[in-house]
Amino acid sequence: MLGVKVIEMGAFNCSGLLEAEFGVELETIKDDAFHLCTSLRTVKMPCVRNIGKYAFGSCRQLTDLDLPDGLETIDGAAFFKCTALRGITIPLRDNLIGGDRAFSFCPNLTT
Repeated sequence: MLGVKVIEMGAFNCSGLLEAEFGVELETIKDDAFHLCTSLRTVKMPCVRNIGKYAFGSCRQLTDLDLPDGLETIDGAAFFKCTALRGITIPLRDNLIGGDRAFSFCPNLTT
């Protein structure tokens, strides 16, 4: 989806979505935007700056994440219960994770 700047709260919340790809315009993914998208496997968001609470909560098929260097905040429980999540690339920045449980209940997360 090109040209999208903000993904609103609860925007997708569906079990049939398999992948999501956004352009460089995307800045913010609000709370619960993809929550319970249980079939979501891949997400490409090359310039996102803010990821809200439970934005990807319970996305149980999501396996890997490459989060951009410009990322400023990951709110609490953003990737809560992403049980297939194995690895993430994340910028090293103080105060990047702005709440608890951002990656809780991700038992396969190793890197």
